[in-house]
Amino acid sequence: MSSRPLTVAMTPSFWDDEHMLLRTQLKCLSRQTCRDFDVMLVDPHYRKRKDVIPELAEMYGLEIIHVPYEPAQHIAKAFDCAIFNAAYCYSSSPRIVRYSCYRFVTPNFVERMLTVSPGVNIDMYSLNVGPCLIEERDGLPLEKHKTVWDFRSDEVNWDAIPGGFGVGTDGRFVGDPNLSLARWQPYCEVETEVIPVPLNCYGNIMWWRENWLAVNGADEALTNSAHWEDIDFDSRTNTAGQAVVRIPRLMFRLHHTYGGFSQRSNAEVDVPLVRPCATCCQFTRLAIPSVSLDVRAGLCRERYTSLGETTLYEGGRIWVCNTCGLSGPVWTGDEMEYVSHAAEIGRIRATIIPEVKIGRNLRVLADDMDGLSTVAEKFEVYQRSWTDERYYVRGEVDGQG
Repeated sequence: MSSRPLTVAMTPSFWDDEHMLLRTQLKCLSRQTCRDFDVMLVDPHYRKRKDVIPELAEMYGLEIIHVPYEPAQHIAKAFDCAIFNAAYCYSSSPRIVRYSCYRFVTPNFVERMLTVSPGVNIDMYSLNVGPCLIEERDGLPLEKHKTVWDFRSDEVNWDAIPGGFGVGTDGRFVGDPNLSLARWQPYCEVETEVIPVPLNCYGNIMWWRENWLAVNGADEALTNSAHWEDIDFDSRTNTAGQAVVRIPRLMFRLHHTYGGFSQRSNAEVDVPLVRPCATCCQFTRLAIPSVSLDVRAGLCRERYTSLGETTLYEGGRIWVCNTCGLSGPVWTGDEMEYVSHAAEIGRIRATIIPEVKIGRNLRVLADDMDGLSTVAEKFEVYQRSWTDERYYVRGEVDGQG
């Protein structure tokens, strides 16, 4: 398995029979001004897609490493933050960039990934193209974003992407119809110098592998529908003294709806997430903005006190359901209170709970996988890591920082 200076990590959870979304994303990569990278598909639809990937690799002239993704089966999950860690275990490239579904990248994307100084990460902002601010305001069908791309070919209509921001510093639409698809504010147009990791990096990132492993990656315990893993990761890397440059207009995210299957797919994946128990399903439905924080916090507290449905770990920071193993942060307020507390205690590393095997030691896992040469060998170790005690030894990763 090659070790390029950059791996483009994709987790293609969306499914369409002609693979048109994946084709379009790969075509963007085929036009890069710098070709010194490989593509890793950590694929929840591996079994259905494995025969077509060699054809797509040849068509677009890309080095594609196709990896099955099968999540943990001994615990329930509502969202699977663990999938974000997979590429950092499989790939030995020093830089790994996340390229999620419905993102499209410009031809200088890879070139810019390779320009930063060693150890400096990149955030590409959240440049959300659509839904149209005018259509939304006027209660019209949301259609304008489809002028950028809509399964008609593997070509992105770059001319349809706005040339500036559509939302002012006050959070309101600037009023220019030509900017009605630009759902971002002025700061998202600014390229920064090297700065501490901000608390609003939302997954459009290139992160040095060593930096990722130093904080034990995305927190695999944050698997309930509070879905705080981005801001938690930002907080921990900030506390650890890691830094980024923010570079605009390299990656754009097209408006889309999430699917109702595992990994937010629109079709069933090869191996679905284990469904939470009925009580947890009801509880996680409350993790929506219309339900007050006080109500959510109260029910969370009641579950581990009078009801005895959950057990607390990590100094009372994480609850785990005694029935299904679903886990999540203890609500005492909003996510910023949770993050502020993490910063106060100097927490930099993602959770490891050996007692219930939630949150693996990624450093140990990555070191073991680095010694293997084939995808099949690495997959065997990766799958074993879900329940092998070796990968729940805290060692240098203690979950508290």
